[in-house]
Amino acid sequence: LTRNVPGATIKGIEIEVKARPLTFLNIDWDLGYMDARLDDFPNAENPLTGEPEDVSGQKFSFVPSLNTHVAISVPLPVDFEFLPDVFSGLIQPRLDYTYRGEIQWFSPRLNEGITKDAALQPPMNLLNLRVGYFFNDNQTQFALFGENLLNQKQMVTFVGTGARVLGSGLQFFGLGAAFGVEVSYNF
Repeated sequence: LTRNVPGATIKGIEIEVKARPLTFLNIDWDLGYMDARLDDFPNAENPLTGEPEDVSGQKFSFVPSLNTHVAISVPLPVDFEFLPDVFSGLIQPRLDYTYRGEIQWFSPRLNEGITKDAALQPPMNLLNLRVGYFFNDNQTQFALFGENLLNQKQMVTFVGTGARVLGSGLQFFGLGAAFGVEVSYNF
């Protein structure tokens, strides 16, 4: 059985800036702030215990209050005189930084009776780096990349199994630091 929330109040702001202060420098920045709260909801059902709980004024689950992202890329034209023209193109390093605020996967009271803060993803900082080489009239790309270079432990989902079933919650985490090579061709 699913019940709809009787009401909610959502306030927020989002700012996005794209700049090219120099011909070889691109900067993208965005910032999002959201205050999303349940209105009067005194008899919600706790997903673990099945008992009623008052979640009035509680922040939305799955919604961080603050997010920001900054990307800096430097497109550098390259012309290899000793190779055919098809290999002339662009080398583009790109650095991405993301901050994501705390995410409460379910009711804060869900932590009662299980591991403290099991359903809470603390704020995290993600840093990614990519160096791409585009050539053959931009049809071919070769790239080296590193993701989550700060090796942040990021919970991608939390499943509350409920006291009526197992009385626990299951956490699922994303990859730690990862590195790779990408080759692509567009035709």
